Amino acid sequence: MADPSFPPLPSTSTSSPPPLPTVLPLWKNLITTTPKISSDFSHSLSFVPTQNFTANCTADQFVAGAPEWSLSLVGYSIGKRPFYESLLTTITKTWQLKGDISLLTMDEGFFLLKFTAIEDYEHAWTGGPWFFFGKPFILQKWSPDFVPKREEFPSIPLWIKIINLPLSLWTPEGISKLASCVGIPIAVDALRTAKTRLTFARVCAQVTSNSPFHEKIFYCVDGKSSPLRVQYDWKPERCSQCGSIMHPPTLCPKDPIIKPTAILNPRGRSSS
Repeated sequence: MADPSFPPLPSTSTSSPPPLPTVLPLWKNLITTTPKISSDFSHSLSFVPTQNFTANCTADQFVAGAPEWSLSLVGYSIGKRPFYESLLTTITKTWQLKGDISLLTMDEGFFLLKFTAIEDYEHAWTGGPWFFFGKPFILQKWSPDFVPKREEFPSIPLWIKIINLPLSLWTPEGISKLASCVGIPIAVDALRTAKTRLTFARVCAQVTSNSPFHEKIFYCVDGKSSPLRVQYDWKPERCSQCGSIMHPPTLCPKDPIIKPTAILNPRGRSSS
């Protein structure tokens, strides 16, 4: 006989659930004493018969919870996963949100961004590309059947700084020639276009896994070559497994390098 102090779960099925064990020392008072379990949600659970380990759902059942996430985007940073608090602070400062945002962590470096205002949602989706911590932050629209997946883009945008650019080369043609030593020029920072800050030219260039990422480039006039330094807001690292700049070796789709799992000894110290 089941413990009479344990609240019965409602059942909508005509089939009987598996019999519970006669002794439930770990289940007794579970809902009322464990703060991590929602009592409201738990009381609505019921046993539903399955066949061949398959939960059959109607189309309506599958999308029943979708409205809660309708203003959600899934994002990830190229390269290493950013720290949660730093990312949340950067997002709120960059987007100047009118409503609230919930940043939820997902597996393999993905984040779910849940907005309360449609204006914020549309701005985040259409206003990019976004660069957080110097790296492109990729956004994807959430849908009920969405599965997080890192895209293997053939190229990505990257911001570079050309240090001490000669003023005589501060022209679209001159900057284009110099930035082309790194990648395909796309845009110039607005402050540099207005020529209000002349310490360096900040250029967005399109790069690939085969781009050289030189830290020194040259311009040549009448046979005389002069060097210029190049700085990167973020310098991509190629995956040691496949050479891609879109993911770290631990997330390589071809041959991921598994991080060793730290094992704690009885004193709580890592043994690896």
